[in-house]
Amino acid sequence: MQVTPMRCATQLALVAGIAWLTAGPSAQGLGEVARKEAARRQQVAAGKKYTNEDLPAADTPAVTAADPAVSAPPADAAPAAGEKADKPAAEGSAVPGEPTITPPREKRDEKYWRDRSAVLRVKLNEGQEKVKALQQRLAQLDDALKRGAGSSHTQEREVTQQALTEAQENHAHIKAEWTRMEDRAKGANVPAEWLR
Repeated sequence: MQVTPMRCATQLALVAGIAWLTAGPSAQGLGEVARKEAARRQQVAAGKKYTNEDLPAADTPAVTAADPAVSAPPADAAPAAGEKADKPAAEGSAVPGEPTITPPREKRDEKYWRDRSAVLRVKLNEGQEKVKALQQRLAQLDDALKRGAGSSHTQEREVTQQALTEAQENHAHIKAEWTRMEDRAKGANVPAEWLR
């Protein structure tokens, strides 16, 4: 089959036309998108600016979340049927005539103390094992460096030393947490066997 110059020119023109049709609108669309985005950013930047004049004057009464005159019953009001009379307000309470509210204490039974001590004991053992393993590796690296090991051992020693320091700090933190738990247990008269 013989390719004629006319057929070749027609195919080239067809390919060029397709390329022009597909490239033209998308390039024009991207430029238009960029212009729209720039205009949008200018509108956002030129938004409303607030000054001190926009704030309410200091002499206007501010709205409070809890107005004692509205929320508190009168001091001489009798309790409704079925309600207990409130205790007198403690000194230093926020609103006169209202009782101080103490949050309910969390019930810490035998299960709580046994679970808490078990978790801390596992963390203590894991921390101790990690510190021990890092100390052993550090000793091995020191020995290798004394025998003339290369720079890779020096780098590993630095990383190991840093990991050992962090592990020792974490282990000390868990020990302190264990001590605080023992102190709280002693203050709550918890039997010693609950922590074993």
